[in-house]
Amino acid sequence: MAEADPREARAALKVIEETSRSALAEMRRTLGVLCTGQGWTST
Repeated sequence: MAEADPREARAALKVIEETSRSALAEMRRTLGVLCTGQGWTST
């Protein structure tokens, strides 16, 4: 896909990046709640 349509490939990678960041943030919040019972506290 990247060779055939570089713009479309960049757009797809951007969606993957945003989704991954969102999922990681949610996982961190969940782990924070499980570990402390209060939520994630970033330092």
